[in-house]
Amino acid sequence: MAAEEIDKENRRCNIVMYRATESPADNATERGVHDKRFVCQMLTGLQVGVAEEDIRQVIGLGRYGEGANARPLLVQLGSRLAKYIAMESLYKLKSMDKKFRRVIVTHDLTKKNGKNVNS
Repeated sequence: MAAEEIDKENRRCNIVMYRATESPADNATERGVHDKRFVCQMLTGLQVGVAEEDIRQVIGLGRYGEGANARPLLVQLGSRLAKYIAMESLYKLKSMDKKFRRVIVTHDLTKKNGKNVNS
C-alpha cells in the first residue's frame, strides 16, 4: 500500500503524450533531444508559461521502431502547477499546427487498475 502511494506521488507532475511526432534519428540521444524540443514547442504554443527548465525529463515509452505508431512520451514536469496549467490549456490544441492537433495528452496513471493519481 505504501509503495502504491509513493508511486502516485511520483506521477503527480507527469503527463503522457500519445501520437507525438517520432524522430527519424537512429541515435537515442538525438531522439531524446527531438522529443524534448517537440514538447517545448507544444507547451509554448499552448501559452502556459512553461519554460524548457520546467521540463525535467521526456522519455519515449516502449521500444523505438516497434509498430507503426509513434511511441507515447512520458513528460515529467517540475511542478504540479505547470501540469495543471498545461492540462487546462489543451483546448488550444485545435488551433495549433497539424503536428500538435493530433496529439492526445493524459494524466500519468498508476499501473494498478489505471487509477488517476489526482483522485
